[in-house]
Amino acid sequence: MNIFQILYYSNIDTNTKNKHRDTIYDTVSINITANVLLNILNTTLNSNIKSINWLDVGCGVGKIAEIARKHEIDSFEGIDISQANICKCLSLYPKYSFILGDFETFCFNKQYDLITFYSTLHHFEDYNYIINRAINLLKPNGIILIEQEPRVCKINCVNGYNLIYNLM
Repeated sequence: MNIFQILYYSNIDTNTKNKHRDTIYDTVSINITANVLLNILNTTLNSNIKSINWLDVGCGVGKIAEIARKHEIDSFEGIDISQANICKCLSLYPKYSFILGDFETFCFNKQYDLITFYSTLHHFEDYNYIINRAINLLKPNGIILIEQEPRVCKINCVNGYNLIYNLM
């Protein structure tokens, strides 16, 4: 099992609290996340990346689903607590499954090769619980990828698992 954390250090003014700053951060970080993610998948998984089972926690409006679509991933699921987000994802990505629910309590019935947290981990109170929950949903040699802006959330170790950093 591998846990990767992407910390994107931007030179965007972090004191600016406006939608424009967040839009710039999202655009830059999603491209970095996509490139790092594909590199990790190609070098870590011993299978065709198109055949992986992928879960995106806090899928929002589908930024990570778009990466999956572009790379023709067969099995992708997103979970989010927002009905509006799930409806948007279902309309944009009808090939994939989207769950209206809370990752903390939802009863999953399968395991995943890859679980992603794209700018979502800071929404949970107990990081250790959330990462352990993700670990329990992983297949052997699975991957957890956490992307966070360090000003929002930075974790160094989760229950003894050191995080592998890809500093941007």
